[in-house]
Amino acid sequence: MATILVIDDDPNMNALMERVLTKHGHEVLSATNGIEGIAIAEAQQPDVILLDVLMPQIGGIKILRHLRSTDATAHIPTLVVTAAGPEVLHEVRDMGEAGADGVITKPFRQEQILAKIDELLE
Repeated sequence: MATILVIDDDPNMNALMERVLTKHGHEVLSATNGIEGIAIAEAQQPDVILLDVLMPQIGGIKILRHLRSTDATAHIPTLVVTAAGPEVLHEVRDMGEAGADGVITKPFRQEQILAKIDELLE
């Protein structure tokens, strides 16, 4: 079906997303930090990127801005997946302004994320 890059510093979330997405026929690439995620996105050109907001080293907003400013990755639909609470809602709004194609809040149902990925692939 599609190649999906998961950029999340939580290895448990990466493993969960890999199980869910591969079960539904997708190929999954994963990165546990922004530098690695950007490098994979530029080299592998995934069909969709799932991006956490709160990341070490480079935050999700900076990662998204970099992806949007680079010809190789500007076109890749990016879905923000976050556990961000009210204290960082401004960052979620900033993600939308920076070009995120959607936001899903953790915890989420598998059906939610699969439906949003299908929508982004259309």
